[in-house]
Amino acid sequence: MVHYEDDNEFNNEVDTRNVVDEGITFMNEDSVDADAILISLVQNHPYLYNKQLSDFKDNLKKENAWTEIAKILNMKVDECHTRWTRLRERYSREKKQKQEETTTGSGVSKRKTYEFFDNMQFLDPFVKKRRYSTEWRYSICF
Repeated sequence: MVHYEDDNEFNNEVDTRNVVDEGITFMNEDSVDADAILISLVQNHPYLYNKQLSDFKDNLKKENAWTEIAKILNMKVDECHTRWTRLRERYSREKKQKQEETTTGSGVSKRKTYEFFDNMQFLDPFVKKRRYSTEWRYSICF
């Protein structure tokens, strides 16, 4: 497995739609951007992220999908799942940061754009912004 010190170390984006459909197993993940492939593979299995689908609750189907993804990437299932979780969390942070920059009117950010931001926008319809309410604080103090 490739270990990255920082999420900014992912530089190459690979369009893997055709490769993934052929079911090719990658023996050397250093030669291909494993994260771009992982994102594409997860995107091809909507029941891994879309809670509206009945298959979302089908643990066997999800387990089989992660096994297939791990086989293609030549990684362990738990490594794939952990990496996906980190990628998804990073996307959520970046999305939140972009929204804050837009709402505060701070203008163009000088921060480097998350290289997989565009690749992961397929998640937008399935990600709900959490509401943090402070009303309970005010309800105590009349």
